[in-house]
Amino acid sequence: VKLVTATETQAFQLWFSPDIAGLGWPYWMSERPLSGTYQEPFDTWADMSDLIIRETWPNNSYPNNIAYVCGPVERKVPYKWDFNDHSVPEKALAKVKANTLEYLKTLSHHLWPNTSPENAPDQFNWNLLVDIKEQEGQARFDQQFFKVNIDPSELYVLSETNSSANRLKTDQNGFNDFLITGDWIDNGFNAGCVEAAVIAGKQTARAIMGGKQEIHGEKDRIR
Repeated sequence: VKLVTATETQAFQLWFSPDIAGLGWPYWMSERPLSGTYQEPFDTWADMSDLIIRETWPNNSYPNNIAYVCGPVERKVPYKWDFNDHSVPEKALAKVKANTLEYLKTLSHHLWPNTSPENAPDQFNWNLLVDIKEQEGQARFDQQFFKVNIDPSELYVLSETNSSANRLKTDQNGFNDFLITGDWIDNGFNAGCVEAAVIAGKQTARAIMGGKQEIHGEKDRIR
């Protein structure tokens, strides 16, 4: 943790009744929008509406848009949590919900202009959210999904300058007959993303099979 830094992360998911155009997203795109450079603490948004067909909803509460939003809680660890305090997860999740409320009221209308009531840009139209309980106003907010990652095994490993030398390779971790994998190991690409996770998985499979073939992307090192 001292040499390869990591951060806690937070996320929320919203289910909307309107589709992306109904939310006010102004651009026509052949692919669903994805943003990874928005304002923290929630800098990443992905339109995941393609998952709607994988979910089961009653006919009177059917979503037409799903938004996944995530970002860092703290820039770096060391931990500030007292893990002997069993209320820590609840407190951390409450903080995520508070951060989400602030985001929806102050920042979300730049992505989804129609979520703000007319002449009230610092407010959020809660009735656009799907709620199978059909509650009114902000009560619909509590029916969405919120997540905080604070356990050591859940942290997001950063790719800071000169940190790659301290990452471990899949088969060079100090233990015999024990392999590690994931975007956090020294996989060559060395960034927290699905591409790095795939490369790492292939490297682990190669180590198991005893092969020597090169894997596309494993030399694209982010230093």
